Amino acid sequence: MYRSLRRVAHPVAWRARRARLVTSPGAFFWGEVRRPSTPRRYRLADGSGQVLIRHHNHEDSFILSEIFEGTSTYAMPADVRRALGEDVASIVDIGGNIGLAALWFARAFPGARLTIVEADPTNADVLEQTLSLNGLGDRSTVIRAAAGAHGGELPFVLGLGGRSHAATAADVVTTRVAMIDALSLIAGSDLLKMDIEGGEWAILSDPRLGDDPPRALCLEYHLWQCPGADPTATVRTLLEQAGLHIVALREEGHGGVVWAVR
Repeated sequence: MYRSLRRVAHPVAWRARRARLVTSPGAFFWGEVRRPSTPRRYRLADGSGQVLIRHHNHEDSFILSEIFEGTSTYAMPADVRRALGEDVASIVDIGGNIGLAALWFARAFPGARLTIVEADPTNADVLEQTLSLNGLGDRSTVIRAAAGAHGGELPFVLGLGGRSHAATAADVVTTRVAMIDALSLIAGSDLLKMDIEGGEWAILSDPRLGDDPPRALCLEYHLWQCPGADPTATVRTLLEQAGLHIVALREEGHGGVVWAVR
């Protein structure tokens, strides 16, 4: 998730801006100020569903604005939409966080089934509640694990909302979480969304990705853990090797967002 380029200078302004995304902006604004310790439920102003926001971490409200405000990070380019058509049966969301991206894509493709992978149990709890609130429980499978290029366990820093991540030597390890081989989930999927704070590089580098790549990919990529000095050049190379054609790429800070099709 990219924060520095999207946050306006004055905290009152960005709180008010985000508050306009829900039908009770006053309650949302004061939630951002008072930072209650329990999630608060809101109905989206565009009528697309309900969300749960943990105001105490500020990450949830940032992701809300990233997805539902103005030109969303996940707004699908026309070329991708044409390539997918209406026949979208499977969406894989790796790095599901609290379910806001899943809600976005479920609305775009009402006939699709969602498989959502989330490693941080504090996020996954809210994710499952969000799916239930929006009647998506029957359409969704939540996998509480980290995504990687093989199964096993992973040292993990949790409790950071959208910034929870695989631990490095510089981190104080909070816990160990199960890790699944994500390539088996990705194979043959219609749409893959992936945002896992640097964990994407192991998956993108695995040659199996090119054996049966998704029909469309929406990826947030990061400098962190990138195998090359230039993450944009690296992501271009790895996607090309996997047989994926880049439709749109936007650099943001030390990473970016890319859409690609098979």
